[in-house]
Amino acid sequence: MSTIATSLGSNIGYMKNTISERIRNRRKDVGLTQQQVAKAIGISRVSVTKWENGSSKPDGENLYLLSKLLSKSPEWILYGKDGHDKTDDLRLNQYPYISDNIARLPVLTWEQAGYWVI
Repeated sequence: MSTIATSLGSNIGYMKNTISERIRNRRKDVGLTQQQVAKAIGISRVSVTKWENGSSKPDGENLYLLSKLLSKSPEWILYGKDGHDKTDDLRLNQYPYISDNIARLPVLTWEQAGYWVI
């Protein structure tokens, strides 16, 4: 019983990690140094250190560039979870001409459509 509680507790702790922990852990997972991250984004290494120690957060373009570099969404970096299913993005990228011409239209029954005529 205590093994299960310990296991669940460690998973909960992982889900509650901070933005600084997510950045540091993911950077290490992909095998980058702070200097490499800084150079790729075009900022100082000190800025990356501040992100990783929690004294500041990436925002705007830096957040976007960091997310691309770490292969994670900005939502994951900020909140620890992705905001949407990335498979939807992949399908839209296969057919880019479709996404420009899509509109939402209501679906009506014959009865509902008849009320529009009156």
